[in-house]
Amino acid sequence: MESSKALPIAIIKTYTAYKHRTHIYKIWEYLGHNHPVVYKGYCDKLMGQSLTGRDELFNTLCFACKELYDEFYRKIPERIAMGDALCVALAVLKEREKELAKKNK
Repeated sequence: MESSKALPIAIIKTYTAYKHRTHIYKIWEYLGHNHPVVYKGYCDKLMGQSLTGRDELFNTLCFACKELYDEFYRKIPERIAMGDALCVALAVLKEREKELAKKNK
């Protein structure tokens, strides 16, 4: 991941899309259970208009880093892989930030 400048950002964006989609599902569930009239209006007017992007880590890896995809696809659960990949991506970006700060001193 350290050799690819775009991969950490792609992983963070994939994680963000996953969290957005999860949030939208929770809203749908909440409205459906607690506010059926609002839920029906939401479904009639807004359902299907949310754009959150793809939220599958292995889809991102398939195009961004085929080696990681081939090594881990269907070998570990995607949610666990997402957490691990996010931690590595954030660590790589933090290290790059430190390197840039040193260069700018």
